[in-house]
Amino acid sequence: MQLTAECLLFKNCATLKRKRIQHIAIQPYHEYAKSLSSKFTNLDLAVAFNSGLSEDTLSWEETILFLVKNKIPTVFTAYNRDEAEAEAKILQAAGANLVHALGPVQNPWRSISFKKEPGKVTGFYSVNGWLAGGFH
Repeated sequence: MQLTAECLLFKNCATLKRKRIQHIAIQPYHEYAKSLSSKFTNLDLAVAFNSGLSEDTLSWEETILFLVKNKIPTVFTAYNRDEAEAEAKILQAAGANLVHALGPVQNPWRSISFKKEPGKVTGFYSVNGWLAGGFH
């Protein structure tokens, strides 16, 4: 499914003939991209928000390899430091050359609503609290 919306972020978007286009697919990104065949073009940016990569590496493996191979600028976020550090190692093991400023480091755009870590005596997390890693 493809959604096209007028860009409301900037007043001059209509003048510049810009549109925001979202593609919603039910399969992993690497499968979706391959299904486009010759119509595939690299994304400007791929973002995996709180992906759970460190908890379910297998379901992400082919997509990460595809993103790295095609040099698609990508950022992964994580709930907390432990998760971010684990995910950074997974991304590096897949061949991603991480940009130092993009993780693992606290996300300056994280949610400011911190929640107590479930199942732990100490610690807090926040939505998109950490940048696990970014690469291109």
